[in-house]
Amino acid sequence: MAKVYVSDVQTPNEIHAICGEAITQGDMVAIGYADGKFYKANAITGATQQAPCVGIAEIDGASGDMISAKRVGRVEGAADLTPGQPVYLGETDGAVTATEPSTSGDVVQVVGVAISATSFLLNVIDDYTTVTGG
Repeated sequence: MAKVYVSDVQTPNEIHAICGEAITQGDMVAIGYADGKFYKANAITGATQQAPCVGIAEIDGASGDMISAKRVGRVEGAADLTPGQPVYLGETDGAVTATEPSTSGDVVQVVGVAISATSFLLNVIDDYTTVTGG
């Protein structure tokens, strides 16, 4: 099941950008360094790294479409989370994970806190660290 944003809060938490690639509702997104477009965010080290994550895509979008991403709220449809534990930007494009990235060069960015095995409270903050050593 795809991750789906299911709630909102009373603060401005939406950003808009043009898709630089096909984005699916529920993908975690980053803003591309070269063109300012949305790309599927990932924590993996190397040339294909897209970080930091800036939010979760609210709708599907083809390359060239304008879409919005939410930064705060409740997300359902994730998998293998542990309630009360951090949710991290994953190494897979657009994904989240309960496992902190550990490969040298990976980005470690907490994007929320799990409230069940399949849901989390999204709170995207642009702060992140990079794994050294690993």
